[in-house]
Amino acid sequence: SLAPSAGVSYSANIVGSGGSLPYSFALTTGSLPGGLSLATNGAISGTPTSSGTFGFDVRVTDGIGQTANATLSIVISAGLTVTTTSLPNGQVGILYPATNLTFSGGTAPHLWSVLSGALPAGLTLSSGGALTGTPTASGTFNFTVQVKDNANTAANANLSIIVLPPVSISTTSVPDGQVNIAYASTTLSPAGGLAPYAWTVATGALPGGLTLSQAGVLSGTPTGSGGFNFTARVTDAAGQIATAPFSFTIRPAVSISTNVLPNGAIGVAYSANVVAAGGSLPYTFSLANGALPPGLSLTANGAITGTPTSLGLFNFTARVTDGVSQTATANLGLLIRPATLTITTTTLPGRQGARSDGPCVGRCATGRGKGRGWIGDAHEAGWQTGDRDTERTADDDGEIGGCGLALAAFAIDDADF
Repeated sequence: SLAPSAGVSYSANIVGSGGSLPYSFALTTGSLPGGLSLATNGAISGTPTSSGTFGFDVRVTDGIGQTANATLSIVISAGLTVTTTSLPNGQVGILYPATNLTFSGGTAPHLWSVLSGALPAGLTLSSGGALTGTPTASGTFNFTVQVKDNANTAANANLSIIVLPPVSISTTSVPDGQVNIAYASTTLSPAGGLAPYAWTVATGALPGGLTLSQAGVLSGTPTGSGGFNFTARVTDAAGQIATAPFSFTIRPAVSISTNVLPNGAIGVAYSANVVAAGGSLPYTFSLANGALPPGLSLTANGAITGTPTSLGLFNFTARVTDGVSQTATANLGLLIRPATLTITTTTLPGRQGARSDGPCVGRCATGRGKGRGWIGDAHEAGWQTGDRDTERTADDDGEIGGCGLALAAFAIDDADF
């Protein structure tokens, strides 16, 4: 009986004796292990491809045709192989998980070594196959290990170890939110370290209605507005910790901050703006109820413009819709008054040569208005209240008349308008 191993080159010879040379060998029944062959000179050679026990009959024929038979068998043991196919990741500064390389087949004792490449700095491989140590540098490390058995048969395997940097938080900011609007769910991201990771709020506080899950998901519906600061903590599988500060704002619900609009005047161009606050941009304005004064309109950006054509107080409800479709309304009023009353006359005509000390020759000044005239001549000027020669009067229709040398200026009392 002969005993090779699968995957290992094999060579043996079947020997004859007696008879007459030369000998010639051949198989009569059974078969050799796959990968092996029998030559006519009795040599069996090759590399077995499978393990097991293989029986067969061999016949030898000598130089004068005499034959002899023999029953033989070959036991192919499982070949020596490395059964470790992957290795756990490591982390800088953290003791590497105790790992032993494994094999099958071969004859004890077995010895391990690094055939090529290099282990991560800080790790070693013992002759017994134990991989130990504390990595000191991060990166991906590729290497080839070899195991040899007592028969000096060797088996190799290509392996790699990833050494991760210390755990950290790669997320640098979180989005703002708005009261009563579902927050844009945000997942905080770790870097380095060993999974799985666990998240908590280390300091500060989240807005009411928001939570940070153990998986690092920030979600919920904020119930209060303002600026919020908190520190997130992540702990990796090796117990290493990293923290990072965050700040964000929860905007108040959208509202209309305008509560009074300036009055307008009939026939006079008008312009004012309805203003919103809170919520999310952009804002869109519209009329929810009521009506603007005829001649005015409300644009989508909140501008009220136009030229009013009717007098009165006009009440209406303005609506604003923000960028996330939230709405707010406000009841407003707009008063349209008559145009401001003014007198455009700046001078009145006078009659030259009228005497101040005699009866009136005729009207020397006329005009529209109600009040008293201011008169004077070369010798005197002043309010005249009783002199028939210098009195200026206005009738009920505003006609101003009287005599005098000249009309220098005049004033109108509009208290009765």
